[in-house]
Amino acid sequence: MSAIRLHLTIGDDRKLVVQLPNDAPTGAVEVLIVPAETLQSSAASSSPLAERHAVAAALLAHNFLVTERHMNVSDDYIPLTEDERGLIAQRNLNPRSVLEDLHKDRDERL
Repeated sequence: MSAIRLHLTIGDDRKLVVQLPNDAPTGAVEVLIVPAETLQSSAASSSPLAERHAVAAALLAHNFLVTERHMNVSDDYIPLTEDERGLIAQRNLNPRSVLEDLHKDRDERL
């Protein structure tokens, strides 16, 4: 079965009651709460980082995004913080070509 997307409202009591379709699987599931304004602002934003987050959320919702929970990692593994992930993503938005790196390296040696 594929993912189920529901649009709900969380009340002041912070409780959420969901009646799933009869064909919904039983057993362990992952629930991801994304506020509607986050979805709207992500859709309205055209920045590559916002697009990356939107794609990652969609992949995660459909169980296509590999995260540390999918990997066999050691017990002393410390996941990256959101700030660290943002820095890595920002660096990858404007990658330099190999030729640029070579020219920079040569210039430093001369």
